[in-house]
Amino acid sequence: MVAAKDIDLVREAVAEVRSGNKPAARKLLASACQLNVNNDKAWLWRASLAETTGEAIYFLEQVLRIDPGNATAIAWLEKCKPKAVEQVQQEAAPNPECPFCSHSEEREFTRCPRCKAVLNLDLYAIESNQGVDERQLRHAIDHYNKLHADGIFEVQYYLAIACLQLLQSHDAVNHLRKAAAIAPGDTDIKNALEKLLRRKTILVVDDSLTIRSVVGKTLEREKHRAILMSNGMDALGTLKDEKIDLVLCDISMPMMDGYQLCKLIKDNPKTKKVPVVMLSGHDGFFDKVKGRMAGASDYITKPVEPPALLKAIKKYLAA
Repeated sequence: MVAAKDIDLVREAVAEVRSGNKPAARKLLASACQLNVNNDKAWLWRASLAETTGEAIYFLEQVLRIDPGNATAIAWLEKCKPKAVEQVQQEAAPNPECPFCSHSEEREFTRCPRCKAVLNLDLYAIESNQGVDERQLRHAIDHYNKLHADGIFEVQYYLAIACLQLLQSHDAVNHLRKAAAIAPGDTDIKNALEKLLRRKTILVVDDSLTIRSVVGKTLEREKHRAILMSNGMDALGTLKDEKIDLVLCDISMPMMDGYQLCKLIKDNPKTKKVPVVMLSGHDGFFDKVKGRMAGASDYITKPVEPPALLKAIKKYLAA
């Protein structure tokens, strides 16, 4: 399955070359080599598109590692630099590159100078980082997801780091779990996963993307793990699969309103003790009474103000 995908990427890259878009072709070929380090055609194409002699030599050496008798690579390499293999590999290795925006420099860096993203799994550095280019990170996440590379460690590792910097720790946990399954002996992955799973998990159910985003980021900044759902049916599935410490639930939602969801949570022996705080755009006495009758612990009026939200969360998590 992986081999077929990297071949497809090479085909796309060739099409980009023929259309004159060499930068796009370089990115596609880099992804193909990441998926399958033994794709000699991808390395050979990268050599033909190399921006420096050093890069070309490195890529040609990779071709010869896979196919020592490749006449084309041998001829090109002789024209580039007739040096010993060890010296060529030492001098021709590409510069370190940001996995999110492809920025490269001669020296190793742990925070990208261009997109400002932290590049390693240091939770403290990630959570104290400011000024990250969120748009670039979302673009990188889309790119990695399109690779459909659940079995590639690097893809899951960088997806987790990107999600953490976008305050999406639940998605990060899912990627870290996949990375841990691929490399069970990686202590950095294990430690980060344990720390994130120790955090209080709050399920946010609201059909408004804006409300989900604002509430989710508020919770994440307080070191909680927010799981965001747009409807009650998905929320019930999450309650079945995850240990939830508190539910924040909108009242007016399609398919199933907040009262119905709250009642189902309270009628289930496994979830009946989970506090439910209702969110509503109406500050009416009848709505509050109806929420209490459904089993809600509290009622917060929208637009949600962070101080009121955090006060309620602190109260019911402590309880």
